[in-house]
Amino acid sequence: MFFPQSESSSSLHASFQSSVDFSVWVLQTDGLCVPPFDQHTCFSGPLQENGLNQTNWTNWFYSLVREKSVNPVVAWKDIDSVGELLAKQWEIYLKQLQGTERAFGRLHLFIRELDTELFPYYTYLKPLNIFYVNYVINNGTFVQDHAVVLGIDQQTIDNAIFSSLLLSLTDQLAKSMKMPLDWQERQKQIMQDERALFASQIRQLPDEMQKQIAHFFPSFEKVPVTLLEFLNSRIKLFLLLVQEQEVEGVIVQRQMIASREYVTLKINDIAINVLAQEIQGATDTNGMVGGKVLIRRKETKNHIIDFNYRVKALL
Repeated sequence: MFFPQSESSSSLHASFQSSVDFSVWVLQTDGLCVPPFDQHTCFSGPLQENGLNQTNWTNWFYSLVREKSVNPVVAWKDIDSVGELLAKQWEIYLKQLQGTERAFGRLHLFIRELDTELFPYYTYLKPLNIFYVNYVINNGTFVQDHAVVLGIDQQTIDNAIFSSLLLSLTDQLAKSMKMPLDWQERQKQIMQDERALFASQIRQLPDEMQKQIAHFFPSFEKVPVTLLEFLNSRIKLFLLLVQEQEVEGVIVQRQMIASREYVTLKINDIAINVLAQEIQGATDTNGMVGGKVLIRRKETKNHIIDFNYRVKALL
C-alpha cells in the first residue's frame, strides 16, 4: 500500500532545508542578532564588518524560505564582499551538516502526529511550509503568509516543546491572515465530511480490499484527516479506473519540495500528486502545466490494497 510522504502532502510540507539552516548558522557564527534569532552571543564578525546587517540578512533569509533548495550563496543579492565570505562559510558549514540532519530526522516523523491539531489551519495556510533550523534555544517565527521557521536546539530536542512551539507559531500566522470567525466550525465540518466519504467509498471496494483497509485502519475515526484526504482521492481514482480502464487528466501545478519535483494532476474533481519523474514520456513541452496525461491502473497479481497507477504524458 502506498502512503503519502510528508513532503508530498498538499497541505503540509515539513523539512530541514540546509540553505535556511545556514542563514541562521551565519547569525550565530558572525554574531549578528535579528529577532527572534537574537538569543545567541551578539558581536561584530567579519561578515558584519563587510556590510551584513539586519535588513539585508532578513531579505536573504526570506528569499531562502520562499525558494527552498536553492544555493544560499547564489541567492545572496547584496554586497559582493559579503557574498564572497558567505561562499567560504558555506564550505565550512557543509562539513558539519550530516550531524545536524541526523538530529532533526525524527522531527520529520513526529510532525505527522500533529496532523489533527494542524488540520484546522490547512484551508487558510495551504500549503503550510514548516522548516526547522538549529538554534541555541527553542523559538521561531512565521515568514510572510506561508511558512513557519522553528529554531530548535538539536542537543535537547523535545517533542512536547516542539509541538507547543509549532502550534503557537501556526496560530500566530493564521491570525495574521484574518481568518473568518467561524473557521473552526468550518474545518470541523470538513473533517466530518472526509470521514463520511471514506466510510462510503470503502463499501464500494472489492471485499478483499475492504478487509485490508479494516486491518490497517480498525478505527478510521482516529486516522489523520490529511491521510483520509489522500486515501479518498486514491480510492475515488481507483473506482473510476475500474469503470473506465483509463482516464485523461491535466497537469495543473509543478513544484519543488525537498529537492524533488512534484506534479499535481486533475482528473475530473480528483486531484493527485505524483513525482514528475514518474510521468512517462514527459518533455519540456507536454510535461508542463496544461499538458494532458493518460492514467491507467497498474495491474498486480498480489491480493493487497493497490491504488497505484501509471501516468503517461500525451502529445
